[in-house]
Amino acid sequence: MRTIGSKMRRSLGGLFALALVVCLTGCGSPEQQAQEHYTNAMVLIEKSDDLGARKELLKAVKYKSDKVEVWKALAGVDERTKATSIFLDLRRIVELDPSDLDARLKLARIMVSGGAVDGALKVIEVAKEDKPSAALHALKALILLKTNDSAGAVREAQRAFEIDPTNVDAVSLLASKKLFEGDADGSLKLLESLAVAPQDETRISLLRMQAYARKGDLAKAEELLRRIISLNPKEPSYQSQLIQLLIAQRRFDEAEKELRTRVSANPHDSKIALDLVRFLSLAKGPEAARTELDKLIKVGGDVFDYEMALAQLDVSQNKSTDAIQSLQKLAGSVLTPERKFKVKLKLAEVYVSKGKISDAEPLIAEVIENDRRNTGALRLRAAISIDKGRIDSAISDLREAMNDQPKSPELLLLLAAAYEKDGKNELADRQYADALKFSNMIPQVALRYAAFLQRRDDVTHAEHVLIEASGRYPQNLQLLSSLAQIKLSQKNWTGAAAVADAVGKLGEGRVLSDQIRALALAGQGKVDESIAALEDAHQAAPTALQPVVSLVSAYVKQGKPEKAASLLQEISQKYPENSQILVLLGKVQLGQNKDVDAIQSFKNATAKQPNSPEGYAALSDLYIRQKNYDAAESVLQAGLKQMPADLNLQLLYAGLQILKGDHDAAISQYESILRARPNAAVAVNNLVSLLLDYRSDKESMDRAFALSESLKNSNAPQFEGKRCFQATSLVSSAAV
Repeated sequence: MRTIGSKMRRSLGGLFALALVVCLTGCGSPEQQAQEHYTNAMVLIEKSDDLGARKELLKAVKYKSDKVEVWKALAGVDERTKATSIFLDLRRIVELDPSDLDARLKLARIMVSGGAVDGALKVIEVAKEDKPSAALHALKALILLKTNDSAGAVREAQRAFEIDPTNVDAVSLLASKKLFEGDADGSLKLLESLAVAPQDETRISLLRMQAYARKGDLAKAEELLRRIISLNPKEPSYQSQLIQLLIAQRRFDEAEKELRTRVSANPHDSKIALDLVRFLSLAKGPEAARTELDKLIKVGGDVFDYEMALAQLDVSQNKSTDAIQSLQKLAGSVLTPERKFKVKLKLAEVYVSKGKISDAEPLIAEVIENDRRNTGALRLRAAISIDKGRIDSAISDLREAMNDQPKSPELLLLLAAAYEKDGKNELADRQYADALKFSNMIPQVALRYAAFLQRRDDVTHAEHVLIEASGRYPQNLQLLSSLAQIKLSQKNWTGAAAVADAVGKLGEGRVLSDQIRALALAGQGKVDESIAALEDAHQAAPTALQPVVSLVSAYVKQGKPEKAASLLQEISQKYPENSQILVLLGKVQLGQNKDVDAIQSFKNATAKQPNSPEGYAALSDLYIRQKNYDAAESVLQAGLKQMPADLNLQLLYAGLQILKGDHDAAISQYESILRARPNAAVAVNNLVSLLLDYRSDKESMDRAFALSESLKNSNAPQFEGKRCFQATSLVSSAAV
């Protein structure tokens, strides 16, 4: 037994010794273990086994976390496999080897793409160049551009270009700058000097496309855009740009074909289908859009979005009764609370647009009671509060809404309007500027901001805003038209002519170009040349109203009313349903002392378009001049029956009561106007005058004082005690 026990002890001791030897030889130091796993990983990388290599590299990191070559190899694997952990790899490499410029640049690019622009700038600023690096300066240019340091961005891009004229980032930024400045040829020269790698082809082709579009070479722009679409077949924004390009060339059939192809490829995407509906409305008219919506609804399935669009179409066609009925029906049929409240909010918007605030407010309150953070309802309630002068309430609602949408241009514009109405112009300016920035300087916001600046007599700043916006949207006629108006108001005839030239290069800009040029020539006293330009505009677009208005006005000012009348009669025969032409003809006939003919023209206008206020306003004004107040009252009553919410007709009716000496009726009418539009400045001004002149009781005096206080911060001109009887239409002011 003892012999057996001794043998067992010797055997166990041998085994223990053997295990110890194996362990000692197998474990090694952490450095050795890390190196072994690193070596294994490199072998696997040679065999293109990135996943296996990654496992080995992670083991190496566990043994030796400061081994920089391991992190570099791991970064290479993560880059090839598109693993998100590459950010951690690069950050560790930069910590261990601050001189590794390539890793630093890659880290900064990831940070920029993630929105950490300030952090990326800090990473870049401490980078050291052993030799000049175009990539470093180009990336810094991109970062500075994102921080709105345009001058710094251009400086860095120029430095990168000097180091390496083939650096794509630098060239694209400098080309964009030239394009922004209107130098399309210079931009193309830079871009076409590049040898473009496949990964850069899309963005460089986009810049080239924009440059050719700026030059007016739409065929080349289309060719490039179709190439971009072939490279990115699943990117809808490029297809949308192609459609816009086709529309700009008035190739409506092809644009419709492209849209229908998109709809067929995405039969359940209501957004794409509604893009087609909007196009049809613009290209073929609202009835074509209605037909398409009816078809979509008849197909069945989830047609909620189409029913909402149909209601909106009714509103746009002044069929508010139909819209209200369809929305009320829809609210009763939808199943989900979310959609039910969406319908009620849309119904409230319709009521507000028609001045039926009392009908809208309960619906808005119901939506907010269900969802206190409903942005749409808060926005609508704020708009009503602004109109009623409840500025603090409006600001409170807007701030609540902006907790969820702090960068909403629509909310920022409303907040700007509230501050402006409250007399806080600096705060208003800040909101307008933010709205412009967050909207990517879209034309609608730029125009609103420019109008605000002009109200503050800051014309220079307004001009700068319009110049910058038109640089981004060079084909937007509204921006260019507003810019031209500023140039003309400053008597900068050369600047206005330059804008006219730019407008004339656009597909639909010929008429506007001639009009701007005509005004510039007229401002310089070159009347004959001005009229010639207007005649060219009319010949280029014989169906357009505005050139006719301008030309008629020029003929009248030149003392040639018979020529104006002849032109209008000719156009009226071609387009007998156009009430604006008939009103304009009547005004010219008045200038010729042909009152009977003028009355007939105005009557024809109201008969042709009974829902257009211009004819009623012109006819009642003529009767008032003739002191035929009863006839004027009958005309205005007929107009208000058709359009009970029309402010101009309401003001005319109130003014007529003053002329008749019925001050109580006038006061009642102005009070009625202010119930729907509490900040209608003309109504407020006239009501204050009436109360002070014809009432002496305390209640009336208090009312007059309260109203006069509301005028202090109004943007409307102060009438200094004079009563204003009407808001003259644009057509009228242009013709007289």
